[in-house]
Parts: sequence; structure tokens; C-alpha cells
Amino acid sequence: MFFVFAPYGPMRMRLLSVLFYYAYNMKLKDNVKLRGITPELLIGILIAERIFDKYKYELIITSAVDSKHSATSLHYAGNAADFRIRHISDKSIITQIVQEIKSSLTQDFDIILEPDHIHLEHQPRF
Repeated sequence: MFFVFAPYGPMRMRLLSVLFYYAYNMKLKDNVKLRGITPELLIGILIAERIFDKYKYELIITSAVDSKHSATSLHYAGNAADFRIRHISDKSIITQIVQEIKSSLTQDFDIILEPDHIHLEHQPRF
């Protein structure tokens, strides 16, 4: 069921329901829009949430299909999300979280540590 692409409608709502059912330790910034995220990104977010939770931190999504990004950003296609890190004071923990997310996902995902957030994107390589 996770791998069926559904741009909108009941199937998309079920995918978002899965996100919140399985993600125990996650919040969304007030203006975050999730409508249109891909199933692949959803899986990446769920895996990242489990890793944040392992280190006893909430995963806080600060951007998905919203905000201002570059014209070629994968955010607009529903293939990218940003996670807050300012609530994690220990920089070594942030590095460990990034490394664990990278090792838990396939090469079709890019995980980039930015100065104020972790950027996760699904970009298939063919």
C-alpha cells in the first residue's frame, strides 16, 4: 500500500494517516504543508523519526511542500523535507543522527546537514 502513488484523495489521506499513526515523537511547525508528499518521502520521514526518537529527541518538520526554496527544489515536487535541529545542543548527536539516517536509507535519498536543519530528499538514481 505504501508504494502506490496517489496525488490526492483517499489514498493520499491514508498515507498521511500512516505517518501520524507510526510516528510517536514528531511535530510539525505551524505552517508546514504535507499535501503532495510522495510515499518514498513518507518512508524516509518515518525512518528519520525513529532515529530521532532513539536519541530522545522529537523530529520537528519545519518544511515540506511549502516555504521558499530554489526553483529546482525537490520540496515543490513533494520529495523533500527539513527537520529542525536547534533543540539538540550536542553537535555530535546531530552528526550521529545524520549518519544513522544515511545508513538506514537507500542511495536514492540525500541527507544534508545544513547549519540550522537536516534536509532529507528522495531523488531516485537510474
